[in-house]
Amino acid sequence: NFDNKGISKSPFLYNLLNKLATLLDPLYFILSKLTLLKADHVIALNHVAKRELMSFGISENKIKIIPFGIDLKKFSFTPYNKKNKKEFRLLVLGHLTKRKGVELVIKALKNVVVDHPEVHLTVIGDGPNRQELEELTNNLDIGKLVTFVGFVNYNRLAKHYQDAHALVSMSRAESWGQVYIDAMACGLPIITSKNDGSNEIVIDSKFGYLIEQEDYLGLSRKINHLINHPKLATEFGLAARQEVEKKYDWDKAVIPQYIELYSS
Repeated sequence: NFDNKGISKSPFLYNLLNKLATLLDPLYFILSKLTLLKADHVIALNHVAKRELMSFGISENKIKIIPFGIDLKKFSFTPYNKKNKKEFRLLVLGHLTKRKGVELVIKALKNVVVDHPEVHLTVIGDGPNRQELEELTNNLDIGKLVTFVGFVNYNRLAKHYQDAHALVSMSRAESWGQVYIDAMACGLPIITSKNDGSNEIVIDSKFGYLIEQEDYLGLSRKINHLINHPKLATEFGLAARQEVEKKYDWDKAVIPQYIELYSS
């Protein structure tokens, strides 16, 4: 077993594992398709996954959409007015690869600090692009405004969400978006690029903002707008928490759907 930190320190090993996975893809595809075709029911995380399953030849009436859930006792709500008032804290999470687009968040931050020097970005995660991203912050002369935390165990993430004012993401592709749900449970407004995961979870101008891929200038503008309108950030956070309670609470929303499907 290799954790994210171990892989990031060995680019050769990281690339080798990626190549092996690519070589085995056709076999995985065949085995997966045979398994799915034999199933009585198939659970999809979202509508995108459902469409993929149907393209495999899975009958639509066999597919049930049930998302991943969250333990709301661990990811508790923190009111916006209880946050640090001396600096505006942004949070980005993910394996530090090109796909996550963290370099775009850093470029956006460079623009934000012109009007809001009190902003700070925390980057949680590790990966092959970490050194490149650290060098970018120094080249842009914002190194002191960015903290690279590295890998954090999932059980310890809640505090980072609760300390932040907003979650930001410029991910180029997400099939699911657990980080959005985790952040929303803690009352964070979300500012993210449009992708399959965010499009299913984040409602624009209700829980935060959806922006176009690669548009880091748009990200800058939305961050500035949120900083300038704390009441709006509060409303986004409250609405986000209510959405999670309604749709993603393991005990009250998700598990009952599994039980109902199994019983049927």
